[in-house]
Amino acid sequence: MGVVSLVRVTPDNQTAVYTADEITTGKLELFSVAIGGGARTKLNASMAGNGVTEIRVGSDGVWVAYRADQVTAGVTELFSARVGVAASSERINGTPLSGSQDVAALAISPDALTVVYEADETLAGTIDLLKASIDGVGTSSALHTLPPPEDAGFFAELGLPLFGPRVVYPVIAAQTKLFSVPSAGTPTLAQVNGPLASGDSVLNAFVPSAKFAGRLMAWGIGLGGSTVTRRLFVGPMRPDLTPEQINVTAGSGATGVKGYEITADEDYGVYLQDQTTNGKTELFASALDSDGDGVPNPSDNCNFIANAAQNVFTFGQTIRAANKTTFEWNATTDARFVRGPLSGVANYTQNASGLVMEARSYTDASVPVAAGSGFWYLFTVNCSPGGSYQTTLGAEPARDTALVP
Repeated sequence: MGVVSLVRVTPDNQTAVYTADEITTGKLELFSVAIGGGARTKLNASMAGNGVTEIRVGSDGVWVAYRADQVTAGVTELFSARVGVAASSERINGTPLSGSQDVAALAISPDALTVVYEADETLAGTIDLLKASIDGVGTSSALHTLPPPEDAGFFAELGLPLFGPRVVYPVIAAQTKLFSVPSAGTPTLAQVNGPLASGDSVLNAFVPSAKFAGRLMAWGIGLGGSTVTRRLFVGPMRPDLTPEQINVTAGSGATGVKGYEITADEDYGVYLQDQTTNGKTELFASALDSDGDGVPNPSDNCNFIANAAQNVFTFGQTIRAANKTTFEWNATTDARFVRGPLSGVANYTQNASGLVMEARSYTDASVPVAAGSGFWYLFTVNCSPGGSYQTTLGAEPARDTALVP
């Protein structure tokens, strides 16, 4: 009568981490096993209750974080374990929970060092957003402490989505709102949606999948307690630009917005609404103008900076090479990079490019440090028009003509 319940695969596609009642019927424990089969390893210590209810694997494939009533039956807490290491689990929420207290959701930061989670750890009955080291070293700390009767919430089927360093979540109250905060806690939390009119609430939200995530999310607003989404907004998860309403406000008797999403290139918002005729739902698209400069995203060469002149930007930070593949700078910024073989410096031969957001460092995880001497790296501020990786145009023509990826 046993069953496998939850499964996650490590980023290197070599190991499956899963829950099953392989040992005791009805008690879901945590195991890891090679994708190709073989002996499985039980990661948790003795399980007091019914077992594991959520698992997440870190980007390094070394750690797994999970929720379970492992210490006290009926009390769900936060634990971590090392993949492939038997009985390596330990509780990492800061204060042991009891009674009706509960860890409600979790996520692991992109660097696999921090677990962000929701729990009524500080005040029983009030769910806050907290963080803890995945290795259990140190104590937990609050990212967002809520005053009763407000509670931190999460998205159905998505939990606490993390995009780059930032976790996005609703705050449930008479007026539900959307917030985001970096998993590191700095800069501090911010409200994503704009001010709400009296009686209005955020009723629903679209959060892109991690595979296509960039800067934007969408949300619908209507009267609290209602099911009619009257207004639809799109704005950055990092609330540094003014959200834009993309639909025509649903009027009296309309059924409102029924569904919506943002295209993967973040150029358009697409939605279903009886916008033209009450009761007749049709499909609409709106070209986004994220920075409000009057140039829609499909035509804007830098659609997240409200700068009509769109002047060339300079990477003003000092870059330090911590080792052959890790680079650090002294201010949080959005940066693009390119990489190429040292043998291709003269003609600017590049073989990789990417974007890091709200970051002070970049580590090239795809290249071992020992082999890093075979590559060069260049960094520029995101949305640097003209695509030049130098301050004096014409000094190196090959780089003048190479567009910023």
